[in-house]
Amino acid sequence: MLFICIPLHCYPALGDPLISSWYTQKSGQYARIFEDKESMLAGQSVVTWNRGQGIQNQPVYAGVQEIAHSSEWLYIKTTGLGFHTMGPWYFDEAKTQAFGNFPANTASIYRFPRKVLIPQDKSSTSAGVIGYFVDGIAMFDSTDTFSYDTSQGVDQTPVSAANGDGVWNRDAYINEGVTFDNANAHQAGSLHHYHANPPALRYALEDSVQFDAGSNAYIEKFNGNHSPIIGWVRDGLPIYGPYGFDDPKPGSDDMKVRRMVSGYQLRDGSNGSSDLTQTGRKSLPKWVEHLDGRSTTITSAEFGPAVDARIDGETYTLGRYFEDYTYKGDLGLTLGTDFDLNEYNVRFTRTPEYP
Repeated sequence: MLFICIPLHCYPALGDPLISSWYTQKSGQYARIFEDKESMLAGQSVVTWNRGQGIQNQPVYAGVQEIAHSSEWLYIKTTGLGFHTMGPWYFDEAKTQAFGNFPANTASIYRFPRKVLIPQDKSSTSAGVIGYFVDGIAMFDSTDTFSYDTSQGVDQTPVSAANGDGVWNRDAYINEGVTFDNANAHQAGSLHHYHANPPALRYALEDSVQFDAGSNAYIEKFNGNHSPIIGWVRDGLPIYGPYGFDDPKPGSDDMKVRRMVSGYQLRDGSNGSSDLTQTGRKSLPKWVEHLDGRSTTITSAEFGPAVDARIDGETYTLGRYFEDYTYKGDLGLTLGTDFDLNEYNVRFTRTPEYP
């Protein structure tokens, strides 16, 4: 779990974190990948590669290569490739079917506003890049853009010609996670990106992640420290790792740090939520009304699959779709007491950068 921070005041502790937080210590290092599981276990990485749309015939530097700013905007130029050794990528848990594309240098230029305004009317994120992590890797939102097709009785996927009904929308981490490398990243075409928690970046930033070089594995282990800024969304707001101050009030001298508690939970009957295992996926959670402008009432032509249904060799478990979750605030629980993050996964809080 990651969270977006909205500072309770706009006076950073030192300088402008939007300028200073980019991880450039290894910007003179070539990007590297493991081409397959055998090379990963042998520790044999390469600096040139070719598969699908990911063609890198010459070595290229990793991460953010240029930072510039005006009074209004912060600009970065990035190759979009990680400082950690990326890969390998597969389509299946057994790691027998190689993923279709390697990543490649995108030479991307992106800008962020230096003056953040929180709009009264919110808009949904679009497919593709919605920001960048501080290692220069693209940030995608949590969806894989596909959904359940009730008339066909199956999820539409990247290999099909359709996207689905748009009613039961798939969580990329759950549905595409098998294609992620150990850093939780993969490619759309040659565009390397994260959808979720980036443990390799958090390890580099000393954010409660350890690394086992022998297995190329990242392990969560809380070190007692507040998470750093790990990325920036296109609206200019920072994203932090999962650990924050217990007391969010500005100026507080309470330095207790703990893992933030999500505002969402499964619709599993707990806390008075509906139990989709019992009722079936025949209604939508209340958050779709105020976030998406949709009704919670749906017709039989929009019903989702039964929880734990086996379809084409897959189990459609609870949590597969965003609509499998409900917002705790809609269950009578209290933001700031029972959970920390609001319906946008945002916390209004102090941080080390914005005390």
